[in-house]
Amino acid sequence: MLETDKWMDEFKEKLAGFFGERLLYLGLQGSRRRGEADENSDIDLVVVLDKLAPADLDAYKKIVLTMPEAGKVCGFISGRTELANWPKYEIFQFTNDTKDYFGKLKDFAPTVSDEDIKYFVKISAANLYHGLCHERLFSDILNNREMLKAFYKPAYFVLSNVHYLRTRHYPGSKKELSGLLKGDDLKVLQTSEQLRTNPPADLNAAYELLLNWSRDLLVNF
Repeated sequence: MLETDKWMDEFKEKLAGFFGERLLYLGLQGSRRRGEADENSDIDLVVVLDKLAPADLDAYKKIVLTMPEAGKVCGFISGRTELANWPKYEIFQFTNDTKDYFGKLKDFAPTVSDEDIKYFVKISAANLYHGLCHERLFSDILNNREMLKAFYKPAYFVLSNVHYLRTRHYPGSKKELSGLLKGDDLKVLQTSEQLRTNPPADLNAAYELLLNWSRDLLVNF
């Protein structure tokens, strides 16, 4: 199993060695940030440079390819100005799911309001609802575990934002969040994990749960 902190320290040294003072930030997101990774999990990075040119992307790619498990690297890279002007509805989730390894992400990201967070919840619910309806009409989603799993994946982030707006507390992991939820919110998170590990026998019930949950968020939240 990859030693994440050791990997990140090595990567930070290589980035700093090439970009020098142009490197403003390095962070880690996703399951490795939450301590929930398995051997197949992505290494989900956040990198901010003073500014970003196509040649910087080529250089960054070459540095990634020198690292162990390079094929698992994904994530976000931008210049400082681009991040400062990023759509605010995405920023709260983005910053709260990121662990700082070099610099502080809050120093470069725009400030968000509760309305921005609520908009994230609304637009996520709308996208889920529309996508589920579309796939029910034009694909075989009820017999496709991988497709349904992909629809469930964003639910954790939506639930984290909803919980924050209700309680002013942002849970740091799926395990923590599962202990704070109840009702359909908890069922959605549990079903998401089942689809990732041991799929539920009734995919139709899982489909209907997510469709109804996304509809209720869109209409009532």
